[in-house]
Amino acid sequence: MLGASNLTFAFASSSQKLPDWIEGQVRALAFFGGVTRAIVCDNLKAGVVKALWFEPTLNATFAAMAEHYDTTILPTRSRKPRDKAKVEGAVLIVERWILARLRNRSFFSIAELNAAIAELLEELNNRPMRHVGQSRRELFEEIERAALKPLPAAPFEYAEWKSAKVHPDYHVEVDKTFYSVPHRLIGRTVEVRLTHRVVEIFHDHQRVASHVRRSQRSGHVTVNEHMPKAHQRYANTTPASLISRAARIGPNAAILVERMMRDRPHPEQDTARPWAFCRWRHAMGRSVSMPPASGRC
Repeated sequence: MLGASNLTFAFASSSQKLPDWIEGQVRALAFFGGVTRAIVCDNLKAGVVKALWFEPTLNATFAAMAEHYDTTILPTRSRKPRDKAKVEGAVLIVERWILARLRNRSFFSIAELNAAIAELLEELNNRPMRHVGQSRRELFEEIERAALKPLPAAPFEYAEWKSAKVHPDYHVEVDKTFYSVPHRLIGRTVEVRLTHRVVEIFHDHQRVASHVRRSQRSGHVTVNEHMPKAHQRYANTTPASLISRAARIGPNAAILVERMMRDRPHPEQDTARPWAFCRWRHAMGRSVSMPPASGRC
């Protein structure tokens, strides 16, 4: 609710977890049509790491939301209801004028429940207050709307932040999927920002990689420029290029390489073993009887 006019917003969610909490904040600001200079909220664990009145430590996602809307978050102190006395009063009013009137109705989805709440909420905000003689909506239009800062061009997009260590193969694991980063960061710890569509990876507060998030939790997403030069050369090698190189030696070498490719659906299976590498060397014109123990031809 807003402090001067008591304009009230209510919204039902399935939990108080971080995604639902952020959604409620975004919906409230959209309902008011502007941004307040400060938001006083509970010190719930999902959004507040350490609740100090003047220097709170917020969850990274909650802090990013506040930065997006250019506002300040002031979590209340634990067991100090006077820190948000007006909100406590608004909760009581919502319980009496909305929840009590819906207690005998059945709803089969959160959306259906919120539609019913919105109807009663409109009635509550347009109803004249006994001691003021004006409705909450009228007071808002008169004294508070002009004081609100405008909403940003786009609403806040929910994102989670995680820390991850770069694996020796220059990938980080995010929800059982591996995304590449520049190979110079192997062994370093990076920050990962996850949205529904994008995976962004940061190191020293600079974005070093950005990927489209995969819907399936498996596999690797690799950018060619993130690989070392040697890996890039290997990755860019195709069966057609190997056959072309063999054809420079002679037609029979090209036929042999083509048959080897046909025998195995994945050519890298051949080149991954020392004896197979010797077969390639033999195809390229060097006779080898068998590889030594070291694996070198």
